[in-house]
Amino acid sequence: MRFIYDKLHVRFRSVSIVLTFLLLYLLNQMTEFSLSSKATCLMILHAAKYPHCCVSGILLGKKDKNGQVVNVVTVIPLFHRWHQLSAMTEVALMQINIMINESQQQIVGYYQANELLNDDSLDATALRFGEKILSYFNDAVIVLLKNNNLLNFSNAGCFKAFSWNGNSWKVKSPTQFYFNEAAQIQRVVEACFEAKLYRSLCDFDDHLENVEFDFTNSEIGDMIDSM
Repeated sequence: MRFIYDKLHVRFRSVSIVLTFLLLYLLNQMTEFSLSSKATCLMILHAAKYPHCCVSGILLGKKDKNGQVVNVVTVIPLFHRWHQLSAMTEVALMQINIMINESQQQIVGYYQANELLNDDSLDATALRFGEKILSYFNDAVIVLLKNNNLLNFSNAGCFKAFSWNGNSWKVKSPTQFYFNEAAQIQRVVEACFEAKLYRSLCDFDDHLENVEFDFTNSEIGDMIDSM
């Protein structure tokens, strides 16, 4: 009897684990992400300033009242030199958490534009960043910028978004990752390029060289909001 009990217990635990992963997968698949114009522009400007580099940063946002949509309010550009997790990564994340501690925003994802033009795959660094951010936010998303399609705003075609399904990172559909101001996003991005705002953008790498550089890019963000 003891043997039968132990066997049933093991099977029950196995089924419970499978059901848990399935539930996490379904919840992540249902979670939608809505990108603000500011978040969209800052990611594209970061890639435009360093077209020869792999650039990366953090998405900040919050869930809506129903908990089904994550509104990505802005992003924090981090790196264009150091493409790996390091002590500087921890310092950057600590500073970001301090900055948002008193706000309702939180770290909700990670973005990256690869160095090669046609490379739209997740590398080891992106995967490790994604795992790191999952410890902050269960519905974390990884956003990959398509370097060869950056000005395709139809169905957020300039981005490729991934969510965690309990086992691996899977591509989110356009109905789950979209612009919250789709009608004006192209106009705002074009206005940013006309104003050459990418020249003024700073990331955390720049901040490490000169602490007076604002890697939150609050002034640029205000300009984008006013466009």
